[in-house]
Amino acid sequence: MKEQKYSPLGLKGIGHIEILVRDLQSCCEFYKEKIGWVISERTEDFVNFEVLGVPFSLLAVKPLPTAVSIEMPQNSVILLFLVDDCDEVVSELIAKGVHFISMPSDKPWGRVAEFCDPEGNKWQVVKKNV
Repeated sequence: MKEQKYSPLGLKGIGHIEILVRDLQSCCEFYKEKIGWVISERTEDFVNFEVLGVPFSLLAVKPLPTAVSIEMPQNSVILLFLVDDCDEVVSELIAKGVHFISMPSDKPWGRVAEFCDPEGNKWQVVKKNV
């Protein structure tokens, strides 16, 4: 018998991840050239990548009227890559020019390293403990 996991509101999974960016071109190049993702759709202000069946999109932030002042928060979300070998993936990304803010280290939940994309969005490369 398969164990059911709790899902609030009857959620069935994550259907789409979208990140707001100021510089769509540099972020698009980062995810395409350094991370190796393939673009599945692109418009003037939107780029979509398919990542393991989940759409991952970059959406350009449009300038707001001067009467409206809203500052975009940074680092309010941390995204994770789950991998089989943290050190190997970090080495591959460094070879492609990705700058890491923390190198692989052992934590109670696994081996973890961190980097940021050109907009400052934080990513962790994680090999979970079994």
